[in-house]
Amino acid sequence: MAACYIIVGRFVTVTSDNFVKETVTKPGDEVKTYEADNEDQEDTVTSIMTALSGFYFTDCADYHVTDATLGNYGLAEDQRTKVELTYKDTSDDDKEKTVTFYVGSKDDSATYYYVQMDGSQRVSRVLIDTVEKALGWKVDSSAE
Repeated sequence: MAACYIIVGRFVTVTSDNFVKETVTKPGDEVKTYEADNEDQEDTVTSIMTALSGFYFTDCADYHVTDATLGNYGLAEDQRTKVELTYKDTSDDDKEKTVTFYVGSKDDSATYYYVQMDGSQRVSRVLIDTVEKALGWKVDSSAE
């Protein structure tokens, strides 16, 4: 199984220089926003940026998911967590851009979450620890 790295357009390299904010919307519309300029969130934002810098698809679980099969991965609209990552595109005069992806359920091994980029028919797996840190669900104290 080939690794499928996320690169913006598909994804982005996130650093303290270009991270603006991340908005995480869980099922039921619970919303949490993490902003680079919010000093109260400094540890969490640092952990998020560290996790996003190593965020990659371990493998592809389904290359052609359909509306009928999204639920198998916890990615049906009423099941999934929506993540909107806003960043400054350093290759485009620091214009702010947003990339959206979705996090579904854990796989059967309880090692990975299913992840889908907005507009893509591919469902991939990303390590649980990476996803939880990237979404601010788990703060890495070593990232301070």
